[in-house]
Amino acid sequence: MDNNYKYLFPFEKVPKGANIIIYGAGILGQEYLKQIKITNYCKVIGFVDKNFAEYNDSAVPVYAPEKVSELEFDFVVIAIRSEVNLPEIKRILYKQSITDDKIICVLERILLLSNIKKSNEDENVPQRACNSEKISVALSMSGGLGDMVTYKRLIEELHLMLPHVFMDIFTVGNKDFAIWLYSEEHYIKNIMYDLGNRYNDNREKYSLALSFIGSGFLTVDYMNKNDFYENRTFIERINKLIERCKFENFNFNTPYAVMFYRRMYNKENCYTGFNYGDVFSIKDIQIKIPSPQKYIEQFKKIGLQNYITINTGNGTNKDSVAVAKSWPKER
Repeated sequence: MDNNYKYLFPFEKVPKGANIIIYGAGILGQEYLKQIKITNYCKVIGFVDKNFAEYNDSAVPVYAPEKVSELEFDFVVIAIRSEVNLPEIKRILYKQSITDDKIICVLERILLLSNIKKSNEDENVPQRACNSEKISVALSMSGGLGDMVTYKRLIEELHLMLPHVFMDIFTVGNKDFAIWLYSEEHYIKNIMYDLGNRYNDNREKYSLALSFIGSGFLTVDYMNKNDFYENRTFIERINKLIERCKFENFNFNTPYAVMFYRRMYNKENCYTGFNYGDVFSIKDIQIKIPSPQKYIEQFKKIGLQNYITINTGNGTNKDSVAVAKSWPKER
């Protein structure tokens, strides 16, 4: 019996045979697509995602959010795991005259689906580290560009602990950025989209599988202790990490602010919070980011050295206006 927990598609709200659009091509959206392909319950016209340009090898077309009104569909199924982005998504749909009776959203709910079999479909994937290396690590990532940068500090620490081990990265978005970010790291064997639930279907083929969740937290999804039998210290560290992740009890129903305030109370930041006590030894925020000389020269020619850019943050105000990340006045 397959005892993996899955995200359940809102079958009870979607009529059988309907034509749907899945709003969100992330982890939840990919799981929805997989369940529909297995059950043939309805037809997925495509995904809608703000990062549509990054999904050029998706199993179904991926459209920009402002293109929804141009598509023929019965329902838009919103695939998000937290309600923080729901007001902004609805604002985009309302602007295109998409009414509430066409919008379906059931926030993350995890149920045991032992009757759903794993799919063997896995096209266009390069040779994975688990197929060619004795010891390998799978890393599942989601989040924005800043999140990807903070993740790298932990991955560098993991590499110091396992200097001869190769790793594969499964990412929901920002694949091109990840390829550039790790372009000088020989221990990263492959970086691939987590399309069709690839990470969950393959994680037990690796020696260790870790997920970065909620922009700053970890879960240990699998470990084959036999592969690390010569490194008892590492096994003890990962066992400790498993227990501390359980104690931290991250879940998407708890506001991120609460989770991060716990870290701040312990005088931790988004980098050192990955230490989970003394499991890892991150003490600085120095990240190795590739900077080819030709790009440095191009940047200098633009003449923006005296400016700081402020980008949109993750969230919305009560009036659905996007929140902008701020820069402390004293800086």
